[in-house]
Amino acid sequence: MVGTPGRDREPAPLVGRRQALESVAAAVGAAVAGAGQCLVVSGEAGMGMSRLLAEAAREAAERGVAVAAGGPPNSTGSPLVTLVTALGGGTVPVLDESDREELAARSAVPYRQTALLRERIAAYARSRPLLIVLDDVQWPTRSRP
Repeated sequence: MVGTPGRDREPAPLVGRRQALESVAAAVGAAVAGAGQCLVVSGEAGMGMSRLLAEAAREAAERGVAVAAGGPPNSTGSPLVTLVTALGGGTVPVLDESDREELAARSAVPYRQTALLRERIAAYARSRPLLIVLDDVQWPTRSRP
């Protein structure tokens, strides 16, 4: 059997990230128990933030948390593009087509877009714990290297 390099094996274990993994596990546990959480992972490029976020998503999914994950769009655009893309996919989409159409209709007034997103996220999270993973969110507003 011929496999795809890098895709047929488990990711390498995270080395030297015990404290970060403990923080992730604690936040996921609190979210499962009903307490809202926010973690911001930041650092220099190449320090393993994307890998840590992937581990957080894996941990959350194993504990029954819905995961909505997104990265930067291929072109520059509104920072909301990353969030809307994440919320439209994931294990169970938070936004449906009618929500995306309503967001487009509200594009002239960004406050109205964020209000709709806040409403949809809150409504979803009342029924099931939700992890939103936004990776490399700096790229939509800056040109990529």
